[in-house]
Amino acid sequence: MVVVSQIWIQHLQCMQIIGHSHLRVGSDLEPILGGSLYTALVTALAEIEPPPNIFIMSGVYGFRIPDNEGIGFFTIQNKNFRIFFLCEGLFGRGIPYLEGTAISRRIRNLFSWLEAEISSDDCQLAHASNQDDSFWFDLIVSLGFGRNLPIDQYEKIYPLRYIEIHASRTSSNEVVVNNLETSEMSAQLSYGWEHIDEVIATKIQGIFSRPHFSFLVYESLFNQISEFLPEFQPNTIILTYSRGDLLINQSSIASFLTITENSLTIRYCLPMSRELEVEGSQSVHSFLRSIYLTTLV
Repeated sequence: MVVVSQIWIQHLQCMQIIGHSHLRVGSDLEPILGGSLYTALVTALAEIEPPPNIFIMSGVYGFRIPDNEGIGFFTIQNKNFRIFFLCEGLFGRGIPYLEGTAISRRIRNLFSWLEAEISSDDCQLAHASNQDDSFWFDLIVSLGFGRNLPIDQYEKIYPLRYIEIHASRTSSNEVVVNNLETSEMSAQLSYGWEHIDEVIATKIQGIFSRPHFSFLVYESLFNQISEFLPEFQPNTIILTYSRGDLLINQSSIASFLTITENSLTIRYCLPMSRELEVEGSQSVHSFLRSIYLTTLV
């Protein structure tokens, strides 16, 4: 079960957060910081992930293994609006997945309402009403969302590529990259997934072109999540990327990041739905634990 405790609605024409709602009673996280944190992460990652931007980042999750506790942001958007979900306590075996679920229909209904009520031509006037949280809560609940929003989960992932950055720090705390390694897994993907390898290669090329900067950016992801949620120090971060209609194919690539003082490992994987299994896949839960064990070695 993945519990979504808060939702923000952002108007992409002006980038303003126009609506917010608590869906979980007792959430003690600062709601205003959610959208800002996600936007900062997307902006930072865009600096090291050059075009073609076939995929856009759809989520970031920090995990503390082996306790399997976590905090995450999951987003979905259309042309004019982006919806942020704050996930507290990511339990179970996977990361959010929406294809074919009742939640995807509820999100479509929310998008339809937003498109009908908030037009691009009347942007400032539409925001002038400054609806309070109770309005957005009533609206979201009326569209079928509940206080505790269960999200379906990925059960399998398929490893594709990994990259390791070995670094050291000078006396002035500057990062010096000593070695970069990358390797391909024995991946034989079926028809329709050929573009995945090209996209991952482009992302890795971006890291190799600016290794020092890349190390610092990924290191900052861990720090920013820790600052957002005090007393939570993630040792694994999952980034998910989406292509096309996010309601049809929410996540096509996931990258698992683990970091120590002097090294960073990024494992690019293809998340699989429970209807599609590929030989060599493993459960997300098992994969997280294998990453944790690797960092201890």
